[in-house]
Amino acid sequence: MDRVERFTNHQSVSSQYELLDEMMDCYGQAIQQLVYTYVKDYATAEDLTQEIFIKAFKKLHTFRHQASVKTWLFRIAMNHCKDYLKSWHYRQIVLDNDFVHNTIANEVQIEQRFMQQSEEKRLANAVLKLPLAYREVVYLYYYEEWTTREISQMTQKNENTIKTRLNRARKLIKNLLSAGGERMNDPLMNVKHAFDKTVFERVQFTENQKKKTLIQVDPLKQKKIEIMILQTLYDSTKTGFAILNDLKKRIGKEDFQNNEGSVYILLHQLESKRYIQSQWEDNKGAKIKYYHIENKGRKRLVEIENEEGNKTSFRLDWEGGLRG
Repeated sequence: MDRVERFTNHQSVSSQYELLDEMMDCYGQAIQQLVYTYVKDYATAEDLTQEIFIKAFKKLHTFRHQASVKTWLFRIAMNHCKDYLKSWHYRQIVLDNDFVHNTIANEVQIEQRFMQQSEEKRLANAVLKLPLAYREVVYLYYYEEWTTREISQMTQKNENTIKTRLNRARKLIKNLLSAGGERMNDPLMNVKHAFDKTVFERVQFTENQKKKTLIQVDPLKQKKIEIMILQTLYDSTKTGFAILNDLKKRIGKEDFQNNEGSVYILLHQLESKRYIQSQWEDNKGAKIKYYHIENKGRKRLVEIENEEGNKTSFRLDWEGGLRG
């Protein structure tokens, strides 16, 4: 874990691959448990956990050591889960299934099943029934044992708001559990034990999940894709989105989608470099010694210097046209 905590954004692709492997060993279980508290479905939690680690791999260069690796991963995971809960798939498929299920069982049956559950199961289920805003802070405070200040920084909510949500969650849980005869000052004090003994017994980040995730970001595969991009670029007389269509055919739709961010970045750089070199050599008669590209939306600000020390700058649009 020490190596994971010390990692920098100046690693080679293969080193980043090894770091991802170690991150999954250290935090895979914790991330999948967190994800489950959002989506409340075992299969979905597995899929989203893999997506989160792939996203983290692609964002390694953004890590600035302003927080621990675990905190950084949790922030990525929480945002990813919230995006999923807003998605069309969740709203149309998952919620429709819940509606059908809930219309079959009446309120009396639900209450009877709840009363028959163990104390741990009742507490865990009660927490999972809380509104997301309350459920989130309860899990981070009682299970992960974060302070209200740390939760405030993570969620970017005022610390008083976090304390208010915790108090309201306690009242809601106390009212729900009072029917089962529980009497306690803080009904949430046993959340960690309750989750470990019930719902988390089936939440397991497996070696198979890890392997599937690593295959998605295999450095050798990435290198092959980069070579294909380079070859396609220099073989083709096309520009812009026409090249992207060629790439999709050459590397396959799935690999293209899995590596779309890398494809666009490398394509921008290679296409710009090729275009800049041709323009500069035609106009100045000397090869480029230095160039810098800064993305500005669909435009790129380019600064170049040739071997004779001449400098210039201009804007380059996606299709390769010069702008002043």
